[in-house]
Amino acid sequence: MVFPTHKFDNQIAGSRVEHEFINIGQLLSTGYFFETKECDVQTGTDKHFYPGFPLIGQLPFIKTILDAAELNPQYDEDILHCNQHGLSPLGEYLVNRMIDRKMLIEMDHMSPDTATTVMDIVEQRQYSGVISSHSWMNTSRLGGLHSNTKRLIHAGGFVGPYNGDAYQMQGKVSRYLDELEKTPYLAGVGVGTDMNGLGTQPGPRFDSSSNPLKYPFVSEFGLVFDKQVSGNRVFDFNQEGMAHFGMLADHIQDMREQGSERVYEAIMNSAEAYIQMWERAEANASESYIEPISVSVLEPGGHKVYH
Repeated sequence: MVFPTHKFDNQIAGSRVEHEFINIGQLLSTGYFFETKECDVQTGTDKHFYPGFPLIGQLPFIKTILDAAELNPQYDEDILHCNQHGLSPLGEYLVNRMIDRKMLIEMDHMSPDTATTVMDIVEQRQYSGVISSHSWMNTSRLGGLHSNTKRLIHAGGFVGPYNGDAYQMQGKVSRYLDELEKTPYLAGVGVGTDMNGLGTQPGPRFDSSSNPLKYPFVSEFGLVFDKQVSGNRVFDFNQEGMAHFGMLADHIQDMREQGSERVYEAIMNSAEAYIQMWERAEANASESYIEPISVSVLEPGGHKVYH
């Protein structure tokens, strides 16, 4: 599995924009701040951009210095911001070669324009090897699934929302299931911990003090689990939530007890659904399509005003 783009733009594609510290990282990585445009009518974003160098650009005296150094980008505060940049010709080549090689394409962190073009290629080649592993594609303006996410699901791709507590996961998983159940594919939805990316994990449910996960508990496979112990440290899910990977079993049991059978079964089907997606990718026999590289891509453009 490969991310064609992650937090920052590259010569392959534009990424999903983020503000403040991530925008500083964008500058350090690419030499320019995120170059944005107003999102289209269906695309929403929760990232608000403000004029000036992130966090400090409007402070007296510092603003004067940053203005002189042309390091205070100007953003329109009244619009929803999306990346100007989509998939480059080099990116089109990469995506096609990934499909040729039966590689899995991670869609999270792509700009809406990047994701649209990737899905155009994926649909043309009837390829299922596409993934949104921790719900980091753009949403719709109303907060529901973006059309690109729906296209991914109907192509036979795999989805998993960013992790949440047992109650939060009911809604997160259900919104994928509502679309997935319209397809012929196995209704399996993953749990995206993003833990290798230092992603935060769910704490205890708000009502865990009065309605706790009771220890020891027995999984549906007959395995008995008590509180996890490391040295002299005892981990209680009701006190700490999912403090480490070893407590995933506690988390799943909590979802089993507090949520619907539909959501629990979708999570338990996730490994098989992933394997079936991968098998479809391996079986793809579409004719190779490679777009030649003809232009250089993702140059900053020499301007400092972002629309």
